[in-house]
Amino acid sequence: MKKIILILSLLLVLVLSISFSYANEQDTRPGLNVEVREDWHQEKIDWKRKRIDEALDDGIINEDQARTWNEHFDYMEDFHDENGFMPGGCHGYRKGMRRGMMRTHGWNR
Repeated sequence: MKKIILILSLLLVLVLSISFSYANEQDTRPGLNVEVREDWHQEKIDWKRKRIDEALDDGIINEDQARTWNEHFDYMEDFHDENGFMPGGCHGYRKGMRRGMMRTHGWNR
């Protein structure tokens, strides 16, 4: 009986220590670093500017709207240059508000 209690207690300690070490691991994605994120953000901004120019050429928006959008993109570039990329957007990869109650992101409520 004492052997069974000893084995079960050692097994419990092992399981708990594994869960704590897993919870303490880094929350980084492999292959995703600051340079990759900055390049991706610059490509995204360039793509958006190109779409604005196309919409202006097609007559979907006017000059004032295009200027407003380009000012917004300039502001966003300055903002990210000054503040970097902060975690927590869109409840991404174990950051932000976490998954919440019932393991959802609050969709379909």
